[in-house]
Amino acid sequence: MSRIFKEPDIENYYIRVKKRNLVVLYVINVLHGVVIGFFNSVYQSHLYNLTLDEFKVGIIQSTGFLMMLVAMLFSGLFAEKIGKKNMILIGTGIFMSGFAVLYLGRTPFFLILGSMLIYGGFGCLDPSWVTVISHNTNEKNRGLVYALIYFFFFGGSIAGSLVVNLLEDFSIIAIIGLETTAGFYFLISIALMFLEGLIQGMFLNDKSISENQKNLFGMIKNKKKIWLVYIHDKALLLLLVFFILDAFIWGISIQLYYTALRSSANGFGISEAELALYVVFIVNLGNLLLQIPAGWLVDKIGSKISFILSEIFGLGFLIVNIVTWFLPRTMLFPMLIVAQAFWTLMAVPFIPAQNKIITRIYPERTAEIYGFMNFTRNIFWFGAGYLAGWILRTYGFTGPLFVGVIGVVLEIIYLFLFIDEKKLVQLTSVT
Repeated sequence: MSRIFKEPDIENYYIRVKKRNLVVLYVINVLHGVVIGFFNSVYQSHLYNLTLDEFKVGIIQSTGFLMMLVAMLFSGLFAEKIGKKNMILIGTGIFMSGFAVLYLGRTPFFLILGSMLIYGGFGCLDPSWVTVISHNTNEKNRGLVYALIYFFFFGGSIAGSLVVNLLEDFSIIAIIGLETTAGFYFLISIALMFLEGLIQGMFLNDKSISENQKNLFGMIKNKKKIWLVYIHDKALLLLLVFFILDAFIWGISIQLYYTALRSSANGFGISEAELALYVVFIVNLGNLLLQIPAGWLVDKIGSKISFILSEIFGLGFLIVNIVTWFLPRTMLFPMLIVAQAFWTLMAVPFIPAQNKIITRIYPERTAEIYGFMNFTRNIFWFGAGYLAGWILRTYGFTGPLFVGVIGVVLEIIYLFLFIDEKKLVQLTSVT
């Protein structure tokens, strides 16, 4: 008789732990959103102000991405050995150290080192974050849960970008931030990241996997190398090619978009406050309002159709920006708002669709699948950053955008012809 009561108690325990984990992740993503809101508003401006060269900004940022892709590859493997919670805490610490280096350093060496630490820290914690979210949800509502995660994230990002805009003329920033606005926000980011680590260390439980799942994972003894899994499964390989193509095209098109908007020589010369208000804030507000409906939509229509919708809206974003370049400057900010609306409509279905499809493929190896996927596509994002800097400097603001228009059309065609979602969701056997 004792067993009759014991098993339901165990299942109820796991349900409670999973609910608490999700609450922790919602809180963490608000804090992390504030940090990223600061980062998106001041990072590229900080690099540009110190280098006065869009190409150098591209090199520094792309070098950071190089570190991120290496970290994503190995963190997925290490997470299985040392625990996902430990990997998240390590990544948070590295993230903090990156802000400290950018705060203290002004030379190209420190700009590169700080960028590598920030992106490397993200590369360490992101695969484990995605896996923990996956393990604490069920298949039916996973898209919605990911949407909620990003809802809270973008809520924090809105707060971060608004703070940057509101405090633009606050004189104490120059004193605390060592005479740089960005330095002030780097300091606050360090404190917020420390709080993130403290909350996760105390309340996040990465042992929330049910006994049935543990038994399934225990069957994995002689696993294929993760790259062999991609080679042997054609549907998975075709999905990887799509993500590579997407990373390369959008890496060229938008990796230096904020820098281009700030540049007087090759862009519009807008201020940090204008960037925070008319670009970062609009995108974050749109994500906040639409993320939950988008997550619900992804659960209904699937990832493939969501990707197609995303790319169509992305095409609209690129075209509006190109048109803006040829209009009178009095039209700049209204057109930027329209462009960011298209950008938001592109982003909101893509994020939950991406995470939903990746976590459905070999769910017993989510961290490895996710880590390798991001490692591979970020190689191309990394290379695209160098190319984006050259194109921007050579052809001006519209150069990267025209490349994007051609590339996105190719992406849409590829999705229609080669991505088979039904085959992908069947890849759940232990290898």
